[in-house]
Amino acid sequence: MESIFKYAIFHYNRLDKDAHNLSYKIRLQEETLGLTASESSIQAVHDVCSLVHQRRVQGIFGPSYPEFATLVHSICYRVNIPLINVCSSCYMTENLAGDIDDDTDQKSKHDRISINLYPSIQDLNIAFDNLIHKLHWSKFLIIYDIDSGLIRLQRVLNDPNFNQTDILIRRFINYQDRSALVDAIGRDIFNIILDLNDVNTNTILKMALQMGMISPNYHYVLTTL
Repeated sequence: MESIFKYAIFHYNRLDKDAHNLSYKIRLQEETLGLTASESSIQAVHDVCSLVHQRRVQGIFGPSYPEFATLVHSICYRVNIPLINVCSSCYMTENLAGDIDDDTDQKSKHDRISINLYPSIQDLNIAFDNLIHKLHWSKFLIIYDIDSGLIRLQRVLNDPNFNQTDILIRRFINYQDRSALVDAIGRDIFNIILDLNDVNTNTILKMALQMGMISPNYHYVLTTL
């Protein structure tokens, strides 16, 4: 991840130089920051916050250890800086598409990663609620796939400005299940929110294409991109 970030900055600066505009050149300054182990968690938090403030940190990569993830996420949320957390051992893609993608089943757990980007779930809830209002959606379908889904849409679901009878919520059970899309057609719903992983999103959109639901009349919002 660090190498990719440096590579992106290198090419950005090279393009910037070619355009003869050096005012926006990104300067990459490397520093090694260390923390001394402390028996007090309060002191540890204070030390981290001091380092973030003194070095004017603009973003954090990691940590790769689940034990520190909560602490770092809390700090980033408090001081409003981006967090990219890559953890190969704490994410397992739930594939409801059965045998349609055998390659997915062949991958080991170590091939799958979770990248948690700023902003937080609370901010995403506000953003999606504002987006739905901005689009003037009053009637829409939500399709989700896992039990812990819909966490990004709680504000939308509890918004008193929406008529709950006009919000249709359906869970995507398996790759042959078209009932949610059939219900949308039957109820004249043209706005659809997909709260699915990438495999199931691909499956649903293929179904929608086959059913003539990929057209200017239908509008989609994908929460997991």
